[in-house]
Amino acid sequence: SPVTHVIREVLKQRALPERVPDLWQSIEKLDFAVESQIPQSSGLGSSAALSVAIARFSLALLEQVAPKKDGLCDPLINDESVFSLAIEVEKKFQGVTSGMDVAAILSSQPIRFHRLHGATPLKIQKLPQFTLHDSQLRSQTAVQIQCVDSLRSRAPGLGDRLDSEMAE
Repeated sequence: SPVTHVIREVLKQRALPERVPDLWQSIEKLDFAVESQIPQSSGLGSSAALSVAIARFSLALLEQVAPKKDGLCDPLINDESVFSLAIEVEKKFQGVTSGMDVAAILSSQPIRFHRLHGATPLKIQKLPQFTLHDSQLRSQTAVQIQCVDSLRSRAPGLGDRLDSEMAE
């Protein structure tokens, strides 16, 4: 499965096969499957949620086999390491990511996201009630990113102006 492939790729990049060959042989026999009721390409961040889950799983596994000093190892699982690895994983699924969906998945509260500055908590005292409505429209993120890049190359000033208007 694609999920199994990504997990193996992440663990290979972190030299797990060389560090723990027996564990690697067990992992090579595993096949991961994902079941979800969220429709693909619905814009609800399901790839980011899956990327965060893969990052947490991979880091937890790597933490178990990390070299220990004085019986302890440096914790691998923290917000920064999970975010960084989840971004890497989401790029494998989508090609490009702003990081916004991953930041939202990792946050326990509403955030404002800026590509250069990351997530900032909004500190809302009382959350409004939200409802989600499925429009049945589907579009892959990678395709939309290509459309935006195409617009920027054809009319760079227009892309910058639209970004400015959305920031206000």
